[in-house]
Amino acid sequence: MNHPIRWVALVLAVGIAGCPTASARRGLVMNPLDERESRVRFYSPAEVREGDTLHIFRDKCGTTTRGPISANCRMTPIGQGTIVRVIDSHEVTMQSEPGLTVKQGDTVERNSP
Repeated sequence: MNHPIRWVALVLAVGIAGCPTASARRGLVMNPLDERESRVRFYSPAEVREGDTLHIFRDKCGTTTRGPISANCRMTPIGQGTIVRVIDSHEVTMQSEPGLTVKQGDTVERNSP
């Protein structure tokens, strides 16, 4: 009787342990400051430095034609940015590559160390 509870606890522990790794690398564009600079906030404290490269993603959504109409979204890479200022362990200022307009709500991800 106690065995299934232990199994569930183990599965939950493994799932929770894996989450911080991915979330420590991801963040959101909070607000664009001008054409190329944006404030970015990481979900968890991020070990980043000025000059680090961030990959920028945007949700691209469409509709499905089968069954009821529903959103079909996926994160699509749109370009890269460079950290120009580290504000604290959660926030940075990022400069996007020339010609790329970053929007509030875009996702950023830094490379694994």
